[in-house]
Amino acid sequence: MARMILDFVTVGFHRDAGLLRLQARSIARYLDPAICGRFLVINNDPDQDSFARRFEAEILPEYGPFRDKVSMLPAEALFSDGESFWRGTGWRRQQVLKLAVARHIETPAYIVLDCKNHFIRPTGLDAFATEDGRLITAPRRLLPRQTAELVWFGLSEERWPETIFNIITPFPLWREEVLALEQAMRTRGEAGVGRVLLDKSVGLTEFRLYSAFMLACGRNWEALHSMQEPNFVTFFGARDSIEGFLRSVDRPKIRVMGVHRRAAWADQPAREAIVERWLRAELVGDAEEGMSFITPLPGERRPG
Repeated sequence: MARMILDFVTVGFHRDAGLLRLQARSIARYLDPAICGRFLVINNDPDQDSFARRFEAEILPEYGPFRDKVSMLPAEALFSDGESFWRGTGWRRQQVLKLAVARHIETPAYIVLDCKNHFIRPTGLDAFATEDGRLITAPRRLLPRQTAELVWFGLSEERWPETIFNIITPFPLWREEVLALEQAMRTRGEAGVGRVLLDKSVGLTEFRLYSAFMLACGRNWEALHSMQEPNFVTFFGARDSIEGFLRSVDRPKIRVMGVHRRAAWADQPAREAIVERWLRAELVGDAEEGMSFITPLPGERRPG
């Protein structure tokens, strides 16, 4: 396999600090140093100074041998042209930041992680790229509710693919394609990716916008990406089958185990089973510590 170095990007904030801490541990334990460029953590917390201090004290040491490769970027550092409409937080701004960070990426491709993503087995380049250098993305069948980005780019229905990129993280992106997407938006007279993604009435998502751009604008996505069965699995909460999730986690092919913070509202047996997998992967010291990462804070409401 051709040598490839990758940057890794995570958007962080106080509420997911525990899960980000687990991610840092998992990176130190399982990620192949030969493929690692930098680890960029985007500070998207309303209280940026407080979160930066917490990150420095509690999370940065967990990266172990990768500590010197870790940088924290304030979300505002990704703003350009006085884009005041980016102010605020929330999952829509997180989407914008995952693309806007391309201007700070130093490798040809980068991997977007969410705080919920934790490596549980040794992970090398073959988890992210093929022998011939294409980025690996998980496929999913195109559903009617997933066509907004194709319509937005003016792609006629007969050109819609049967299979599209799954938008669950880890998600790989080519830096130059993300920058070309931004330029294409501005050429169309838009204010850029940020304003479009933040417009709730449009209803677009960042990774589907990326894939729709590549399809609509002749970017030859098949030469740059290979759609393969995913090597990751995520538990999003009560609506997911914990039994199916655990069966997937136990498969040797799975490198990344995702646990959304909504899991804190799952029933006790489900949370205990998640902690047991973290224990097996040696990501937590004991069950008590593991449960602390998926226990709601006093007065906390379940996220939507």
